[in-house]
Amino acid sequence: MTCGERFIRCLTGEPVDRTPYGIGIGWSPWGETMERWKCESGRPDLDLIREFGFDLSCAGPSLQSGLFPLFEYRVLADEGDRLVFRDQRGITMRGRKDGGSMPEFLDYPVKTRTDWEQLKVERLNPETPGRIVENWPAFRERLRWTGETVQVGAFPWGVFGTPRDLLGVENLLVGFYETPDLVRDMMEHLTSLWISLWERVAREVPIGHIHIWEDMSGRQGSLISPAMVREFMMPCYDRIVAFAA
Repeated sequence: MTCGERFIRCLTGEPVDRTPYGIGIGWSPWGETMERWKCESGRPDLDLIREFGFDLSCAGPSLQSGLFPLFEYRVLADEGDRLVFRDQRGITMRGRKDGGSMPEFLDYPVKTRTDWEQLKVERLNPETPGRIVENWPAFRERLRWTGETVQVGAFPWGVFGTPRDLLGVENLLVGFYETPDLVRDMMEHLTSLWISLWERVAREVPIGHIHIWEDMSGRQGSLISPAMVREFMMPCYDRIVAFAA
């Protein structure tokens, strides 16, 4: 049984020869932790996959699944041990220079319907050249040697998660009530973008796993109600399920 087969069978509740080791690890601890491990071990090339014997599982082809072309990274202010900057997603934030904590989110690229319509044309066109840059012969050879299954979708792309990064969480939550057509259009357009890319991937390699990233809850539960999930998000998930079928 290959690592990819084991991964999929485990997730779908089918028998496996053994439990996969490493699912959900992501192979990347917090940056400060990793640097400390390397320093204290005296091994600057420390590789956690090899060190702990984690199983491989999924291989993701190189896709640009969000804003593309990306925004130019720009430092807006130097505040000593912190920087105010705009990242490649167009989000303005304040963060420590050493990357040692979550940043403070200050501003987002979409404030109005006009902003969204402009982004759709300029940075969210599925046909923009360069969205898929994978070397398919090399990728297929990798799959042959490792036994991984193919994954499409990854952080930070989700039906709720991506609009949240475009609008900001507060504006998105208010938008469900004040500008529902805008929220719905954002979710539907992003879903169309992703499915368009996945269809092109599926012409090259079989897809085994679709990952949708949603960051939509806190310690008190979901940020939106089940009824809102059904109304806004489920039509998009239904389209993804239909693609997978």
